[in-house]
Amino acid sequence: VEVDRQDAVLAINEACDNSVRQLCFGDQGEVEVVARLVIGVNDRRIVAVVRDEGGRPRAGSGGGTWLTIVNACMDRVRIRPAHGGTSVTMTSRPVPLRVDA
Repeated sequence: VEVDRQDAVLAINEACDNSVRQLCFGDQGEVEVVARLVIGVNDRRIVAVVRDEGGRPRAGSGGGTWLTIVNACMDRVRIRPAHGGTSVTMTSRPVPLRVDA
């Protein structure tokens, strides 16, 4: 459970870092991070969205490393254009709800 939480935090951090780097390369805009805990009948997940106004993710010079890390840490990752920038939606692996006997 702790490892899954750490993976989610690492993935969100990598996506945020990538967005900030986009802005440092001359793009202007803001980075928005929204995360929520989704509790189902038997498990829970973290769903996080990182949106920026900096255009598409750039490849080259290690630019794809963040995405490799995000994909390794999360159950689902979706990248798509959003409002003049990019939106990265990440869903963690399901963690069973604790059942106290």
